[in-house]
Amino acid sequence: MEPKLDDTEYDVIIYGTGMTETYLSAALACAGKKVLHFEENQYYGGVFGTFSFTQFQSFLEKGFTLPFASSEEEISSPEIPKEFKIVPLLPQPSLINNGNFSIWNPPKPQPETLPASEIQIPEENAEKEDSQSEPTSKPESPKEQTEEEILRHHDRRFNIDTIPKVLWSAGSDVDVLVKSGTFRYLEFLCGKNTFIVDGNRLQLVPCSKKDIFRSKDISLIEKRQLMQFISTISQEFQNSSQSDATPGENKEKSESSESENKEAISFSSAEEEMSFVDFMNSKKLPGKLQQFLLYVISLIESYQGEASETRVSVKEGIARVKAYMTSIGRYGDTPFLIPLYGASELPQAYSRMSAVNGGIFVLNRRLNSIVVENSTFTGVLCSVGQFLKSKHFVVPAKFLPGSTSEEGLSRCVCITDKPLTDGEDLINLIIPPTPARKHTIFAYQFTSAVHSCPAGRYVVHLVAKASGNARTDLQEAVESLFITSDNYENQKDSGKPKATVVGYFNVLNFRGPQELPAGVITLNEVFVPEIGFSSNLKAAQEVFKSICGEEEPFLPERKDPNIMGEEQDY
Repeated sequence: MEPKLDDTEYDVIIYGTGMTETYLSAALACAGKKVLHFEENQYYGGVFGTFSFTQFQSFLEKGFTLPFASSEEEISSPEIPKEFKIVPLLPQPSLINNGNFSIWNPPKPQPETLPASEIQIPEENAEKEDSQSEPTSKPESPKEQTEEEILRHHDRRFNIDTIPKVLWSAGSDVDVLVKSGTFRYLEFLCGKNTFIVDGNRLQLVPCSKKDIFRSKDISLIEKRQLMQFISTISQEFQNSSQSDATPGENKEKSESSESENKEAISFSSAEEEMSFVDFMNSKKLPGKLQQFLLYVISLIESYQGEASETRVSVKEGIARVKAYMTSIGRYGDTPFLIPLYGASELPQAYSRMSAVNGGIFVLNRRLNSIVVENSTFTGVLCSVGQFLKSKHFVVPAKFLPGSTSEEGLSRCVCITDKPLTDGEDLINLIIPPTPARKHTIFAYQFTSAVHSCPAGRYVVHLVAKASGNARTDLQEAVESLFITSDNYENQKDSGKPKATVVGYFNVLNFRGPQELPAGVITLNEVFVPEIGFSSNLKAAQEVFKSICGEEEPFLPERKDPNIMGEEQDY
């Protein structure tokens, strides 16, 4: 029997260590709340978990969840009054479906050999051969390892994400990392380059003004049009940031940049109702630049053509451009930060922040049921039969009876023998949508530089909003980028990377039931191919306010304990 907790009463009990849950756990602990945090698995991160090679293989072949240490027998507690209602939670919900894992041993190139009749032996060697009475035995060559044996040998050097993440350098999630001091538990590298698939080639995307003027893929007229449009957008979001500032700050800015404000644009009511595409049409931007702005700069997930029902508004389009432009140059030439050792490092970091401030974490322990008195949450019953009381219970929707699920993301993970482009390692790749394929495909190539794999191997993640089965959504893109076991005969001389491991799966979205006991807070899990964790941060902030009120700060600024009394600048 596993040990029970000494303390049985808490302010908040949280179930699961996904990103929203750990943001909330750290914020509540920093606010002085007594937090108890359970995780059903042996690892942090939930759906943002990171796995070794063999764990990832098992993950696709056997399902997402790991076995619990406790039995599946019904558990009760004599501490619970008989008049209380016990509502069971769902055991071991799977977060993925349609898993498909394959591993391939590419044929080794054979050395060219001449027919025996064409082999000429020098006379002195011929005499030597004739004089040999007994054939000499050759030493046995070592057995050649299979690809699976090689990858298993380096098992722990792989850190494969369920949902890969790069962060905006100037994103709200990075700001919170810095302000709260949680960044001290993490390491990042800046991404190197972004490419877009243009027909059968990978085209380097210019990220900065300098890159735009150097680019040979954009004409001089297009460069001027693009820079003029970005300048117009920049003025708009500069005005927005001024309107969000305090009155004193606005007065200072207006005095120092009055001439700039005279040039700044303001949208008419007609323009505010436009889609982003219609707005770009009104500025007479050509289709090539529109595609660049829609899918490379704005990173819009869905097709924005004329027949599209999912066109984004001009305001959302401008907000996306702002996120991109304000992140360029903050830490490097591209706007993206990549966490070392995988996406699960972030929930682990916030879990550590919670624990440092008094939060209690229990891994590999399941919550069997919630306990309700007069339609009000009273506590939980865990898998060791202990009744734990609390005022609030925060739980992901996947654990609640009556929740609904659907395919959220289509995912593919490829392990390759060389990079997609020579000399490039940490890259983002964008495959724009088409009228037939409605969703943008985002690809991230990670390397040993961020500890995703051993040297000599590359991990490429493909992510798209799901239309259905992940293999159906992504196989065409995989076959166009790599040599695989399916297209080897046609592509073996193409020079493309060989994808020796290909794993497809769908990540599920979950939405909770509408009617819940008072004190139970559901976290709906709806995944889109977004940059960073801003949606998780926003969800955590809303729950935090519902528990602590509007006045309590969410993850307030924390000074470095090693730098006392000095000005700190991050």
